[in-house]
Amino acid sequence: MDSLDPKFQTLLVENCLDLLAGLRDKTRLTAAIAVLAEDAAHGIVLASLPGMADHGYVPRVGFRFHLHCTAPGKALLARLAPSARLRIVEKLELKRFTKQTLCDPRALLEHLETYSQHSFIPDVGEYVEGVNCVASCICDGDEHPLAAVWVTSLAVELPEEQLAQHGQYVRATAKEMAVRLLNVSSS
Repeated sequence: MDSLDPKFQTLLVENCLDLLAGLRDKTRLTAAIAVLAEDAAHGIVLASLPGMADHGYVPRVGFRFHLHCTAPGKALLARLAPSARLRIVEKLELKRFTKQTLCDPRALLEHLETYSQHSFIPDVGEYVEGVNCVASCICDGDEHPLAAVWVTSLAVELPEEQLAQHGQYVRATAKEMAVRLLNVSSS
């Protein structure tokens, strides 16, 4: 499966939107799916379902986001082979958005390495002050990242101390999506 292939992207959204809705319903937070852009310098939101909480942050479909300071971007980078991760990070413009944004390539690579073996990765106000996210990768059978799934909201609805709990829900959904994609592509 090639995550850059528009047919794959359509297959992903059409076959996993109900799982994304289930994640949104369970967490009451905005849930979204994204892939790495062809330039490997950005991610692209493929689907986004607004949360049901009083406050929210909803990335629009088609939005191109930075990789170094967002949960889905970091999830995609962390799951890449170390050599591919290094090549991409070396080319990124590590722009500072908040005081939490990692702008040093070495620090970012260390952060990504730490999370490369974890099931999810957080973003605590790294892109937008007061907006937290947690993401996990949808991987193929060889554990290569195909897409990222995540939940996001204002910190008042998704405080830092709840990221691990929500990360488990996100990871479970990513695994379900991976299994479904494997079944659909093999039939």
